[in-house]
Amino acid sequence: MSMPDTTTYTTLEIFRAYEATFSTPIGQVVLEDLKRANHLYGSLVTNSGPIDPMQMAIAEGERNAILRILAILQSKESDYVTGNGARG
Repeated sequence: MSMPDTTTYTTLEIFRAYEATFSTPIGQVVLEDLKRANHLYGSLVTNSGPIDPMQMAIAEGERNAILRILAILQSKESDYVTGNGARG
């Protein structure tokens, strides 16, 4: 299955897609699962031995993905009309 090229969408369209996806009851279940699975509620360090920098970098990347979703969901539509919305 090929994915659409997101560069063809405006930031407002992307904001509305996130909002439509995660504002439903099913979307809230998925969001909560993503938070739990990607280190939002706990430490990025999961082992008791020496810290593996690669493991830490991967965990931080997973956590940042959830933080991006939450930043978008906590924004206002007007932020995206004016061009101030989360993008990156």
